[in-house]
This record gives sequence, structure tokens and C-alpha cells, in this order.
Amino acid sequence: MLPALPFQRTALTLALVLSSLAPAHSAAPVLEHLYPAGGQQGTTVNVTANGKFEPWPVEVWTDHPGLVFKADKDKGKFTVEVSKDVPVGPHLVRVYNADGASVPRFFLVNTHTEVLDKESNDSPRQAQALDQLPVIVNGRLERGGDVDGYAVKLQAGQWLVASVNAFTIYSTMDGLLRITDTNGFKLAFAHDSDTLDPFLAWQAKSNGTYVVQVMGFAHPATSSENLGGGANYIYRLSLTTGPYLRYAFPSTVQRGQKENLQLIGWNLTQSARTMSLDATALKAGRDEAVIHPKEAFNNLAIPLSDAPALRETEPNNAAEQAQKIAVPCSINGIFQEPGDVDRFVFEAKKDAKLEFEVEGASPGTPLDAWLRLLDHTGKELAKTGEREGGRRRSRDSGDAGSRLSWTAPADGTYSILLGNLLHKGGEDYVYRLDITSPKPGFAAKASAHTFSIAPGKTNEVKATVRLLNGFDHKLKLAAKNLPKGVSAEAVEVSDKGGDVTLKLVAADDAPPWNGVIQLAISDTKTSHDEILSADLTSGGIDNGVPQGFPTLVLERTDQLWLTVTPKPAPKEEKKEEKK
Repeated sequence: MLPALPFQRTALTLALVLSSLAPAHSAAPVLEHLYPAGGQQGTTVNVTANGKFEPWPVEVWTDHPGLVFKADKDKGKFTVEVSKDVPVGPHLVRVYNADGASVPRFFLVNTHTEVLDKESNDSPRQAQALDQLPVIVNGRLERGGDVDGYAVKLQAGQWLVASVNAFTIYSTMDGLLRITDTNGFKLAFAHDSDTLDPFLAWQAKSNGTYVVQVMGFAHPATSSENLGGGANYIYRLSLTTGPYLRYAFPSTVQRGQKENLQLIGWNLTQSARTMSLDATALKAGRDEAVIHPKEAFNNLAIPLSDAPALRETEPNNAAEQAQKIAVPCSINGIFQEPGDVDRFVFEAKKDAKLEFEVEGASPGTPLDAWLRLLDHTGKELAKTGEREGGRRRSRDSGDAGSRLSWTAPADGTYSILLGNLLHKGGEDYVYRLDITSPKPGFAAKASAHTFSIAPGKTNEVKATVRLLNGFDHKLKLAAKNLPKGVSAEAVEVSDKGGDVTLKLVAADDAPPWNGVIQLAISDTKTSHDEILSADLTSGGIDNGVPQGFPTLVLERTDQLWLTVTPKPAPKEEKKEEKK
């Protein structure tokens, strides 16, 4: 019911538009960044959100029940409780009100001590002292030209491993790392790694105090060459002189098998250089195993292979030394010296279809591989050597790779040659060659991760489906976990795949609601459901890269958000009163 409004009678006709007295709907909140953008397990963190939050307070959703945001009295301020059972890694956070939800942002959980940067720490002499490593520093470049410095004590021969998360958590900075002495003399510098975020491993030559500096340019880039700063120039700087994992060899393990891994990295003790991975104990459906030795700062994701996981055996450079393999398989190898070429030989039947893909062992592995396919006479049938589509996205390996699809022209013996375009070698030049037989299937994704609908209205939810390798089963797109008053009739996917549109229909009396829904593609022949994910990588920011941010700490989510907005109050006709 509308509230009563006292008014005075006048000699003039007074037109009252009572409909304007209905409570006005506010806009959906906007969440740009969280600062700090992470916290340690088992702690409580004071977090400031940057964005638009009218009215305050807003509600907060996170992807884990142990990560709880509680709004403070002051706008944009939260107290965040991080329980000990929240998994280490990135988590999604949304803020919402009755009119909608923000896009998700990231909150990173870890096991290490976290601190905030303290100004002023611009010059090496003012650097903020970090008395104990490992540590994660949550920082923000407050203004243009800001440089944050952190002083650490190192022993001669000790490796300092420094990495930044900024670009990968939607920060508007293209970060730089620099190590100096206390007089400001530059000792090491890093800009981009496998993303725009810098990574630096540096070995101290003598005992002393050294300064790690963080700075950044604007991102998306501008015409200015000056260092940037501002509310959204947030970062997380990780520093350690302890064991840090870079990659494992072999870099893939067959499902249901056990494998002894050799671990490569920095500051690894002898006991930390090897570990056993038991892939027999992993749950079905997983495509990777995550290892985290107790003493290591970080973890590693080890891809799981359906085919046998083999190791390259030397010597195999010459044709007569080629290693015999049976396909499909996954081969783990190393270009052991500059100019090393690895050869493998296999049998294939006429019209057999195979896909070859060579990857570095982990993000940042300095590998730029080429691949050639020969028949038994040495005639070249196919080759790669150029990156196809640039860097792959991070879930698989995040590294540059070469890919080749091929059909055997006849029964026979064929050879694969692998090498490095830069003709470099050594223990860093680890690769994984996956040889697979393409199987019929489909790939699908949702076009968006956030939707809203009003009572009595409809809204369209779209998905894109690609049919692979002759897949011919009938598919249907359906919505799951819809709230009361909202329905969606399942829609058949075209025999050719493509875009599919699902209509959400809200009843006139659909109550207000905010929450997670899911989209699923159902294979009507096998009754198998596949939950669809939507990309997080665009973010609506034009950074000069197709699809927006190409690499984030999380790149997709299957937890789609739906808001059912409140039903507007009925409009009342204009009433006139005369004196």
C-alpha cells in the first residue's frame, strides 16, 4: 500500500501522480574490485569493495559456504570470514540486490601469511620490511607513478621467487617487477610471463637486504608512457625463498595408474624433488590431479590422459633410432640439448584420423615447438611450426603449443619429428605430445553468466553447440534449478549444432529471487547431461585482445546467476482536486 502524503490545497488545480510515489527500483550493484583480493585460511579479513552499491548494504554470494562476506555499516566495507575448509585457490564473489547481480569477481584463498602494503614505500630506502617469508602482499598502486617497495633479507645463493596476480584478477594494471639493492641499483627485472602478470626467480649473490618493487602501466594501454595508479590498480605479490614448483616430469599421468614424478623448481630439497602420484584413487570424471607437497609454496595441476602415458627414450634423433609407439598415446619428453630432435614411429590404417598436439609442461615453460609428419620414405605429409590461435588458455597448460589434425592416406608406417623453433634445450624444455583419435562428441557453452527477468516477462538464454567428428545424437538444452514461478521448455539442438535459444518465462506472480541456475545439454540417446559453463574472460573490457582478458585465475563458471526482479507496484490514475 502506498504511504499517505499530506498536502496543502491551493487555488490551482493540483495534479498528483500517485504512481510516482511507488518505491523506485535501484540499479543492480556494480562490483569492480575487492581489496584485498584474498585471504588466508582460518582468518578474518577486512575488505573494501570498489563499485556502485545503491542501496547499501548489498547481499553477497560466494562459491563456497565457508567464505562469508558480512556487510559493515560503511558503504563498500565487508568483514570476510575465511574458514579453514575453504579450498586453496580462486573463488567467485558476486554482490546483488533485488534488481540484479554484479559480474563475479575473484577472492583468492591460500595457506600463507598475508599482509597489506603500507605507504610510503616508493623509494628503496622507504621499502616496507617483510621480516618473514613466504608471504603474500596485498597492494594497490594508489596514484599515477606509484611504486611499492618491499625489503627482504637473503643469503648468498638463495633463490627469491616473486610473482604477481593483477591482470589475471581483472586489475587495470599491466604489472612490472624489479629487484634492487637498498641504493636503488637494478639487479633484476620482469614484465610479462605467460600472462601480462610478471614472474621473477632471482638468486642472491651475497648476503644482504634487497628490495622488490611493484609498479604498472595502465591496462588497457593508453598513449601515456607513465606508470599508472588508481583505485583499481590492485595486486597480490607472492614472495618466497622456500620450495617453489615449476613443473613435473612426466607432465601427464594415465588415469587409473601410479606414477613417480620428478619435480622441477627452485629451492627444492632432495626429498621435495620426487613424489608419487596415485591416479587410481581419483574420482571419475576429473581431467587433472593437483599435487601440493607439504613444504612447497604452490601446487601443480597434472593432466590425466585416457591413453597410455609414455616417456621419451634417448637416443631418438636419427631415423634408425626412432622410438616405436602405439597410438593413441601421450608422450612426455625433454629437448635435452640445443638442436635436439625427437623421433617417433607408429603404424596407422588408411583413413585413420589422428590429432597431434604438443604442449609445454606448465605455464611459462620456454617452449616453442614444431611438429612434422613423414611417411616411411621420409616424405613430409604435414607440419606445424606456427602458433595456432596464440597462447592456449590456462586450464590445460596455458602455454604455446602446436596442433595438427591428420588422416592417414594409406596403411603404413609413419614418423613424427619434434623440435624447438629456437633450437634451445635443457631441463626447462619439457614437452607433452598428445596423440588422440578424435571421437564423436560435442562442445557447448553458455553465452552469458548473468541473467534477469521480471514477473510476466520472458528472457532469452543462449548457448552455442559444436558437433564434433560426426556426432549425430539428438541433443536438448534445458535449464536446471529454476525458482518458483519461472519455467523454461527444453529446446532441441539443430542437427548442425550452432546457437540455441532457451526462453525463460516468469509468471505474473513470480516472487523476487536471486540465485544460481544451470544450463544443461542432454544427450537423448544416452541420457547423459553436460552442465554448461560461461566464459569469464571477456569482462566487458576492451583491452585490445580478442575476447577481452585472455587468461584469468578462473576462466569459466557453470554457476550462472538469475535475478527475478520485484513486480512493479500498480500505477494509479491521476487524480485532481480543486479548491
